[in-house]
Amino acid sequence: MNLDYLQGIISPVFDLWIFYKVFKYKFARKDIIFSLIFIALSIIFSFYKNSTDFAVSMIQVIVIIVYFIVIKKQNVKIIFGATLVFELLDLVLGISTTIIELTIPVYYLDAGLVMLIEEILFVILIQINHLRIQRLLTDSNSNIFIGLLLYTRGAS
Repeated sequence: MNLDYLQGIISPVFDLWIFYKVFKYKFARKDIIFSLIFIALSIIFSFYKNSTDFAVSMIQVIVIIVYFIVIKKQNVKIIFGATLVFELLDLVLGISTTIIELTIPVYYLDAGLVMLIEEILFVILIQINHLRIQRLLTDSNSNIFIGLLLYTRGAS
């Protein structure tokens, strides 16, 4: 199996894990259907030939908003902030992979492998820093933090 396909399958799982970790959401059995829909739609759209990373990101955001804000009636600001965190990490992942590909000759490494290694590093970083991120999303200056996340993601 090509590592790009493997990365396309694993990436939405990492995205969802990051979202749950930053959102501080207790995963329940009834959330399995949502998770499967999120992952399936992400995979389908990422492998669709005319799809862009932006389109896949928008599908992910829409699915999260519909489930957590419309259906589960969760805090809009925290959902939005947690979504922006994993979307921003996806952006950083794409940019850093491109930089690595440009600096190291292609025949030495596969882009899919680089992305998988980077995703694992992001998971470790989130595991270490998720409480800080949660605090930034819920403290009195959370609007500033979310605004910075939105600006950073929107400027790309």
